[in-house]
This record gives sequence, structure tokens and C-alpha cells, in this order.
Amino acid sequence: MRVKISYPNKLGYKEFAKTPIVDVETIDSLSEKRAKDLTPSIVGIFYKKTIKQIILKNPKNFEKFKYIVKKELAKLPQPFLAFNKQFDKTVLKGFTGISYKFKEIQEHPFQKKQKAKEKHNIKVKDPFKGDGLLAIHHYNKYLKTGNENHLNLVIDHNLACLLIEHLLFKQKMAKPSNENKKV
Repeated sequence: MRVKISYPNKLGYKEFAKTPIVDVETIDSLSEKRAKDLTPSIVGIFYKKTIKQIILKNPKNFEKFKYIVKKELAKLPQPFLAFNKQFDKTVLKGFTGISYKFKEIQEHPFQKKQKAKEKHNIKVKDPFKGDGLLAIHHYNKYLKTGNENHLNLVIDHNLACLLIEHLLFKQKMAKPSNENKKV
């Protein structure tokens, strides 16, 4: 179990997340299980000036990992933001037993994060170019080999996702739309 703290300003991004952004990486994929049965490998949170990544380094520490995830999420105001709210919401409810409120960042159903990033000219480097299946693959390689390079790629991917989602939301809120005009 590891909690990694990053500061966007030290990464070259002068960003402040007014609303918590949550991004979940999983050990298994939707092709193997339903979302509510997926196991997180990393739960990343970007709130205010801090990015916190709760990382399951050893599946033997699963209960401690779950405890820390629940504790960290309980500190945050809801709703959380997520690129695909249904995925993150369902995984977290299945994992913690708690139903969290989420708002969606993606502009339309089935939009790919990489495509949204390109559309909005967001320059955040993601080792997997938005492909969450590669994160699953590398996390499982880490579990089999113990090679932390694989885990570090997944951590970097999660960090990139949090930054990309924040920047997408910031742009979405800056543009007037019917959704943003609701009172």
C-alpha cells in the first residue's frame, strides 16, 4: 500500500481543482467482469493543489487499501468529477459499498479520453495515450514480475488522466452551453 502525493505546480501545471476529480485504474477489465466487480489498483484524487494516488502495491493489503480509499473519499465534497462517471462510480460502489455522487466530464457517451484531449489541444503526456487496458496489462505484469517499472507506468497514466480530466472540465466550464446555463 502506498499513497503518492504530487503537486501540479511542481509538474509544470499551475492548476487548482475546485471540485474533486477521481480516476480509478483497475486490476481487471470490463471484458472479464462487470464494473461493480472490478478491483481498483489505483484510486487517484485531484483536489485543490494536491494529487493523491492511493496505490495497491500488494494485494495482501487489500483491506488496508480499501480502508484508506474510503477514508480519503469521505474527506471530499461531492459530487466528484470523472471522465466517465458511470465507470468510476460503479467500481467504487462495488469496492467500498458506498454510493458516491459524480458529475461527468466527457462530452458525449463513448467519447475516448485521448480523442477529447486531442480535440481540446491538451498537452499532458500519458504513457498509454488514454488506453486503460494498457494500465491493466502493466499492473498485472508488475504483480507477476515485481518489476516496479510497470507499476510506475500505471501511476504515471493515472496522474495524466487526473490532469487531463481537470483541464477538460476547466475548458468545458469556460464554454457556455445549455448544461452550464442551468440554474
